[in-house]
Amino acid sequence: MLNRPIPKTAKLGILGLIAVIITGAVLLPTAKAKDSVQRIANSEQGATEKSEFKATLSNGVTIELVGLAYVPVKDQPWWKCDGSLLERSLFDRVDCDPSENPYRDRLTFYAVAYRLNGGSGDDIHIKWRLGKIRYATEAEDWPKMMTPFITNTNAYVGDTYAHDISAASVRLPKSAETATLRLGVASGEWETLFTGRHFGFYEKGEDTARVSTPERAGGPGRVRLGEKGLHIDVTYNITDRDFRVVAVDKEGKIHLSSRIGSGGTKNLRRTTASFPDLTRRQLQEYCFQTRLYEWVEFKNVSLRPGQKTDVEVEREGVRVYKVNRSVADFIGTDLPASVETVKFFSADAFGEAHF
Repeated sequence: MLNRPIPKTAKLGILGLIAVIITGAVLLPTAKAKDSVQRIANSEQGATEKSEFKATLSNGVTIELVGLAYVPVKDQPWWKCDGSLLERSLFDRVDCDPSENPYRDRLTFYAVAYRLNGGSGDDIHIKWRLGKIRYATEAEDWPKMMTPFITNTNAYVGDTYAHDISAASVRLPKSAETATLRLGVASGEWETLFTGRHFGFYEKGEDTARVSTPERAGGPGRVRLGEKGLHIDVTYNITDRDFRVVAVDKEGKIHLSSRIGSGGTKNLRRTTASFPDLTRRQLQEYCFQTRLYEWVEFKNVSLRPGQKTDVEVEREGVRVYKVNRSVADFIGTDLPASVETVKFFSADAFGEAHF
């Protein structure tokens, strides 16, 4: 503007000045808006990058524990692992109904929001376990439906699934103040334990599986009468690793099973594997496969908004221990087969979803 020639008439100068003022009035709010959007984007990116509550696995998958809230989630406060408050809610509800538990007045139910980045989402399996829990009062010998428990669940924003974020639900006695949350991620290569095409018993070392005809009845986890395809029930003792059944047809093509339902106890699981596009005549063999979990441990997670804690995030390699004739994955230091060991596996006895 300083190098602009002086107008030859005052009229032209005034018109030019008005034009400059109008242009500035139009462009300045737009520039401010763009700058605000950019600052917000940079702020969100920086917040993600500076998160203290995440870990990167050896395969490049990143796990971030984003926040917690009480269940039902609607209109509840959200807080970070260390107890500091979040400014916004992460989702509206989860598939967890405390009213179904007869001991709900003595329990607190939580939703845990976490985020995974990297890897193939279709071939990643998540498994939760509870570690050390600190109580305000001395721990009791609780009935089964009061036992500390954690599992994956669905999260919703409105009536649709939440995007870019996942959820777990936690059940704890009201006196619990902090907890260690252990998250196992299976995303590596599958190893075939045994193969076969017949019903019966399969065994390799301490790993066993029994294949039988599925129950053809209504309800979850059952094959409906007249349903086409191949269907088998598999009962197995492999609870420390991810497990699946695939089928190979006579042309060498691999078919992934759809897992209809599962259940079991601490040392035994049962699932129904279905192959709707296969017939018995086309089947070459079934392959029973496993892969290891890589574990991340979030220690000293605050269970109350505003209650500050010092959270530690650890990622360790897998160590194998013998616990009651079963194989257990352990992280960190050389822990003995102690009460804490049993706690890690106690959730399996109450229906933790592995599939």
